[in-house]
Amino acid sequence: DLSVGNIIIYQGKGFLINWDLAKLVIIQGPQQMICTGTWQFRSAHLVKNTHTVHGIEDDLEFSLYIVLWTAL
Repeated sequence: DLSVGNIIIYQGKGFLINWDLAKLVIIQGPQQMICTGTWQFRSAHLVKNTHTVHGIEDDLEFSLYIVLWTAL
């Protein structure tokens, strides 16, 4: 679950602090059948297709939106 509240900055480096829904990349298929994540940062693909599989591309888009939101 990527969101502004799950990232901390310590000594100039960013750390993700919420790993509750994380899984190894080599594991196939979704960890959960429901869509998770902060809806403000959810990828456009997941917003349009609520029953689709959450992929790495969606996480990258999540990250982009968090950076843009923080910069504003």
